Amino acid sequence: SRYHYLQVPVLARFNTNLSMTENTKVYFNAGPYISALLISQNKPDGSSEWKDDDYDEVGKDPDLGIILGMGVTFPVNRLTLQADLRYDLGLAKLNYQPEDYHTKALSLTIGILF
Repeated sequence: SRYHYLQVPVLARFNTNLSMTENTKVYFNAGPYISALLISQNKPDGSSEWKDDDYDEVGKDPDLGIILGMGVTFPVNRLTLQADLRYDLGLAKLNYQPEDYHTKALSLTIGILF
């Protein structure tokens, strides 16, 4: 199975005095998130194609969880870049899944600060 969610995090960012160079800054972030299931798909045994699940609204309960992460900001020419690594851990029981099944994700984002 695979699930596609729209996630809305609310994170607190903790800047540190840690730095690799004078202009490079390290930070940590943490906070809760809520996400809505957009698409749920499965691949039946013996098939090579993904098929959409037909969940009704009861099967689309939101996922709640926490995010822990860290990142670094650093200058490149006249820009300031940011790299952020986050671990998401779902806390809600997901419908139609075993009791101990929760969402988990590791994400890496790269961005430009304005």
